[in-house]
Amino acid sequence: MDPSPNTGMFPPAENGLSLAEIDTPALIVDLDAFERNLDKMAALIKETGVKLRPHSKTHKSPWIAHQQIERGAVGVCCQKVSEAEVM
Repeated sequence: MDPSPNTGMFPPAENGLSLAEIDTPALIVDLDAFERNLDKMAALIKETGVKLRPHSKTHKSPWIAHQQIERGAVGVCCQKVSEAEVM
């Protein structure tokens, strides 16, 4: 794979590639398991009334943080201002 001319970075993997064909390092997410875990989190915080703020260091992903908030987390905890700016 040739790097993208604008960034020098490799393009993302495409659907249908085997794990062996994906350049590393790469983040691989089992979306079915991810959704199940989010649903479990949502059910637990609803049942207990806990105000959950997952720590951003777990995933360092604004998209994942938004998924957590959409399912009931009240926010995201960040260690540094620079992390909060990204979230």
